[in-house]
Amino acid sequence: MTVTRRPTGAPWWPLLLVEGVDAAPVLAECLRLSADPWVGTMWVVEVGPSRADRLGELGPFEVVEHDGTAAGVATAVRELCDVAPAGGRPNVIVLDGSGLWDLVKKGAEQLARQSTDAQLRLKRDPFAAVEVLPQHWDWAKSEWWWGPINELHAWPGVGLILADSYVEDVWEGGHPVPASAYWTDIEKGTPHAVDATVRVGSGGRLTVTATKSLRFRAPAVLPDDEPLVRLIFDLFAAPPEVVLDKRRAQRAVLARARALGMGEEIAQQAARTAWDREAGIATTFDADDMARLFAALDDIDPLDHQEAA
Repeated sequence: MTVTRRPTGAPWWPLLLVEGVDAAPVLAECLRLSADPWVGTMWVVEVGPSRADRLGELGPFEVVEHDGTAAGVATAVRELCDVAPAGGRPNVIVLDGSGLWDLVKKGAEQLARQSTDAQLRLKRDPFAAVEVLPQHWDWAKSEWWWGPINELHAWPGVGLILADSYVEDVWEGGHPVPASAYWTDIEKGTPHAVDATVRVGSGGRLTVTATKSLRFRAPAVLPDDEPLVRLIFDLFAAPPEVVLDKRRAQRAVLARARALGMGEEIAQQAARTAWDREAGIATTFDADDMARLFAALDDIDPLDHQEAA
């Protein structure tokens, strides 16, 4: 029998697309959020050379290291989503969306080149054109794009997807005329999947150009003082404290066990032991509950599970 329920009406933490023509202010505005007492830990997942390393004075964020592949980025996002909030405050993940999209496009092309037909064609001509078919796009986007995006949607924290935007100049009679095209280097369905799109314009002014919230309308110009804080905690009314459900709490305990350096099987057994000791029959877990679970996990000797594993 199908189970239904009434909507809770409870607010959630938004997933935002933050874009602009000048990439530096886009990144800087997001990094400033890490210094605000309303948020917990901020992680920055970049692709290619790190720009965040040069902006460390903006806040206490952490730069995520990965292997530089689309699969590596997707894995990093998934693992970060399993980390319990610091002190009960929502964590923040900043994802280099344009960089990841570039990796996904290259990945789809590599899949196409691995097909039997493509291999035969490339054997005759190493420089032959290879068509990227819909099935290649579908697999690449499902695994490496929508996988991490869906994780960011579901996790109890704030997701910021950064994207580079461009203005295409139009010329008439050898002279430029007012621009008629503005586009963002991102997977085309992403603006429809996020909770809001924020444009960082000239002078650093932030404007919400699209939103799914019924609490406010777009376009909405954000205040110069702490614009993202106002958007997240005032306009979206995101909760300042995170309470995890049972599934998320279990994932957080397992993530903590992995972070302690335990092998996968031992980590799973240790996480189950800690859970059995401290979770009881609870269905929701706040910061104090998670602290007790982590303390129980820290007290477990991995050698106790070595033989069973």
